[in-house]
Amino acid sequence: SRNALLSEEQRNDAAVIFLALRAVREKFQHGERDLEILQDSCSAILATCPECIVEYVNIVDADTFLEPDNEATQLVLCIAVTFGEVRLIDNVLLS
Repeated sequence: SRNALLSEEQRNDAAVIFLALRAVREKFQHGERDLEILQDSCSAILATCPECIVEYVNIVDADTFLEPDNEATQLVLCIAVTFGEVRLIDNVLLS
């Protein structure tokens, strides 16, 4: 796991990733369907940690990992961030 490459402080700060993913999933489960709002919400939560440098925050079709169209039945929130020299990626199924 790349988490082993993080300092103790960075591991603590990296908890912001889980908080952001969970918050966006909850917004989606409560009816928010505007992908821009959901992505911006994720980015805003990640930005609360100055050591977390966001590479990308994307919501994609779970089947194709491409930008979702109106036919997409399952969506995934995908993120990539760096803490120092360590790049972390994570995702969560929204639907």
